[in-house]
Amino acid sequence: MHLINVVNGSEDILLLPNQQALISSGLHNMKPSDVVQSIRVRDGNILLFDFNNPENDVTELQFLPSPDFDRNAFNPHGISYWQEPNNGRTFLYVVNHLCDGDAIEVFEYLPDDGALKHLKQIQHPLINSPNDVEAVGRDMFYVTNNHYFNSVFMRKVEIILQLQIASVVFHDGMKNETQLVAAALKFPNGVSMSPDQRYVYVVAGNELKLKIYERNKIDNSLELVQAIHIGYSCDNMFIQPNNGDIWLACHPRIMDIVVHIDQHANHKTASQVLRIKLGIEDVSQQGSRFPDYAIDQVYINDGSKLKGSSVAVFHHGKMLVGTVLDNLLYCEVRSLEE
Repeated sequence: MHLINVVNGSEDILLLPNQQALISSGLHNMKPSDVVQSIRVRDGNILLFDFNNPENDVTELQFLPSPDFDRNAFNPHGISYWQEPNNGRTFLYVVNHLCDGDAIEVFEYLPDDGALKHLKQIQHPLINSPNDVEAVGRDMFYVTNNHYFNSVFMRKVEIILQLQIASVVFHDGMKNETQLVAAALKFPNGVSMSPDQRYVYVVAGNELKLKIYERNKIDNSLELVQAIHIGYSCDNMFIQPNNGDIWLACHPRIMDIVVHIDQHANHKTASQVLRIKLGIEDVSQQGSRFPDYAIDQVYINDGSKLKGSSVAVFHHGKMLVGTVLDNLLYCEVRSLEE
């Protein structure tokens, strides 16, 4: 087990088929609103970690010059990718919190050059408070909006009153359409999809639940088929490709992570990783598509070693744990039943 020094956090991580992990780092929108408004030059990055060579440090991907992408305004949050099955081209989708709004940035990842080529910026009124993104095709993706309102004041009201009014939307770049596909959520955070693309998983952070939606592959609409009570406020998730296990990074004490974000290193907050193994699906069970499931705690720390876990990626007995604002943890998982 060792910590990997990452100066500006490692909020979200994705794992590519070649065992390279791409990491979003430098999230500023999680800091107080008055600080965010004063930040005009950002230090957001996409980092690379190679599970094939875990002893190496992370490296920064380079951004190729583009007139449509302001490198100094890059403030990344959730990330996802789509790889073309016919030619292997890899496209990266990144939530970017700009000073004057939010967007999904689209890049092509050029692994031989260690670089990202910016292709386009996608904005839409329905993508008003994006947290995470899950690509299901070229320029086709789901987005969680963790707030309903746009103003800072009303978002505070939303949180204080625990309003269940946030959403998930779907964007189809081929049709140039964006639609609401799930509503009545309380601070939805991570979004991922089952390996067979039949189910979409959404972390409802302030409900302490994982919500499972069946996906209509024709129109990409979602139908809620189960809500699993986790008991903790979870952040992002990783779906294990070979068996569909759901890996969640969580915040055991919500107020601690709130204060940690406000004060950064001045306040300790715990880190936790859970794994959910779903049993056999039963379509006859109304509201409980997977009646049998198991939740295992894989990692827990009071914050003395790792503060504010936000994502955990598991690969062949090894785990990479990212954080909202802290370092990156690489460790071996030794006592986990497959």
